[in-house]
Amino acid sequence: MDSETRQTIGSKLKELRKSHNLMQVDIAASIDIKQATYSQYETGKRIPSAVVLFKIASFYGISVDDLLKLCIDLDDNIYFDAMDISVEGKEQKQFLAFIEKERYSALDKQEQRLLFYYAKLNELERNDVISYTIFKSLRKKCP
Repeated sequence: MDSETRQTIGSKLKELRKSHNLMQVDIAASIDIKQATYSQYETGKRIPSAVVLFKIASFYGISVDDLLKLCIDLDDNIYFDAMDISVEGKEQKQFLAFIEKERYSALDKQEQRLLFYYAKLNELERNDVISYTIFKSLRKKCP
C-alpha cells in the first residue's frame, strides 16, 4: 500500500479518536494490541489488517466502510456506496415474534432490537458486550 493511503487511513483514525476524546492507549487496550502499534497506524508507518480495522470499527460502533469512508470506483463518473443493512425476510419475522412477548412491550424499538440481537449472541460474545458496556460507562464517569 502506498504511503499516501497509509497517511490517509492514519489521519482518519486519529481524527476519530480525538473526536471521542480518547487516548491511543484506550483504543489499543480495547482491541488487544500494543499502544505503539496503534500509534504506527495513526502516523501511517503501518497499515492495520482487516481484522484490526474491524475491531476498531466495532469499538466505535460503525462499519469498516464508515470508518474509512470508502466507495468502490468503477468509472470516473460512477461509484457505489456500501449497502445499508436492514432487517428483512426471515429475520424480520423472528424479530416480530421476539418483540410480541409481553416482557418487551414496554421497551422502545431500539431497546427491542438491542435485546433481539443480544439474544442471538453466544456466551462469549455476550460477555464481550457486557465488558464493553462496562468500559464505556466507566469512561463517561472519569473526568
